Amino acid sequence: MPIPGDAFQDAGCEDAVILDHCRANREHTGNCWVLRLLTATG
Repeated sequence: MPIPGDAFQDAGCEDAVILDHCRANREHTGNCWVLRLLTATG
């Protein structure tokens, strides 16, 4: 997910853990904690 990682940074995200996770070269599934965080309702 390198493109969303760049978009998060462009939007002002400075959380290195989130940015590094998004830019990691691995598959992100529905169980990805960043994806769950983004889609959380409540």
